[in-house]
Amino acid sequence: MEANYFANQADPSPEQLTFWFQELRTPELLFDLAQAYPTPATEAAATRNLIQHAISDDVPALTLSLEAEERQERLEDRAYWQPLKLELELLRRR
Repeated sequence: MEANYFANQADPSPEQLTFWFQELRTPELLFDLAQAYPTPATEAAATRNLIQHAISDDVPALTLSLEAEERQERLEDRAYWQPLKLELELLRRR
């Protein structure tokens, strides 16, 4: 993700901006992106609330929100995979 950002940050397409605002997990990069592209940042904040912290220059709150988002995604990922792991284990034992 970051490699794509650094490789294309000089002249990003609108699609790249949308993608970066939805997927970047580094507070400093999200902050820099929001400062450089305020209109797409405001649009992205409608679907990813933590972008509002980048817009309002609140990097500590942005960092905490990113950490909370990561924890939530890990919980959701674990919940998704748990039944599949059990099913695979049953198939393996058969």
